[in-house]
Amino acid sequence: MSVVGTAATLHTGTTGNFKEEAKREYQIVFQVTVDDKDDGPPTVLQATGLPSTGSTYAMGNETDATAYLYDLSAKRVSGTRLLWHVTAKYKRLSGDDDQDEHTDENGEPQDDPLLWHNQIGVTFQKHTIPVDVAWNLIDIGVPGGAPTGQRPEGRPGPVINSAFTVLDPPLEKEESTMIVRVTKNELTFPQLASGFIDTINSDPFTISKIRYNFFMLFFKNTAKLAGVDGSFQFENNTVFWKNTYELHVNERSFAPAANNAGHPGFEPKGWNEEVLDRGIYGIAVDGLDDGRGGSYTGNPTGAQTGVQRLQSRGGGSVDEPILLNGRGLPATMTDTNTGDPVYLPYRIYQENDFNILGI
Repeated sequence: MSVVGTAATLHTGTTGNFKEEAKREYQIVFQVTVDDKDDGPPTVLQATGLPSTGSTYAMGNETDATAYLYDLSAKRVSGTRLLWHVTAKYKRLSGDDDQDEHTDENGEPQDDPLLWHNQIGVTFQKHTIPVDVAWNLIDIGVPGGAPTGQRPEGRPGPVINSAFTVLDPPLEKEESTMIVRVTKNELTFPQLASGFIDTINSDPFTISKIRYNFFMLFFKNTAKLAGVDGSFQFENNTVFWKNTYELHVNERSFAPAANNAGHPGFEPKGWNEEVLDRGIYGIAVDGLDDGRGGSYTGNPTGAQTGVQRLQSRGGGSVDEPILLNGRGLPATMTDTNTGDPVYLPYRIYQENDFNILGI
């Protein structure tokens, strides 16, 4: 049937809990009268005068705009047929609980789940990777400067021995990857995003959550979409999907400019990779260094550039990869005046514009 009159506040049922300032809790009890003993909670909770979902605490002369209604329950008064007590519980949410509030990005209460604010979390995950670049703590090689074969202290490059042979297999190190998870309510599962999984951002984009004092700028190629998890939801008479976007962030830098073929040292390396330029073959063109102190000869003019097994100064073929200069030739101390190794940059993931995802 229906409710008789409006809900009346029972002052004797009001309570408060102030054990922690950040988690204040309140309780208000209302009395509701119905006109049919067969009326139940769905009818009772529609009574005029009861607080609505997302409302804040208000009782008599007091208010607390930071304490939100999170529970509204109805119970028939013992020994009666038409009287009900409705208990409204409020609490000041913080931390993870704060992300469960049914409010929008501006902190305004909303009944529509599609308008509720996003949730965001950040963590780090450790993994082991090869050491590509290291800084030697002492001079390596023959004393007297780079022209005679020395890698000065503090020079970035691969891990080598005193004869400039690259350590293989390389050393390993621990590295931490930032993981950013953004959860948002959407009308459907984002099928478009499935095509973005395991791709990296082609353009800079930002995630700005003013309410959480969270702002992050992702430079080109620094964010990889690791996955999208979705679950079907039904709340407040609304059908929607709760989707979580997981980004793996890598803000590594490229090797210093002197070592890098075409990238400035300040540009983020991100999810791109660099390959140390070395090998046992070199480009064989007349007049170019043959790797043993001489030059190639005998190629016909205009002939297609070929490759040839590099030779040691003793005349035999090299057995171990040697450093190359970024142009397919053996690296010499005169190439860069310091004999710095060269790293060749590669993009190994497909790119997509993450601005389209709207996260």
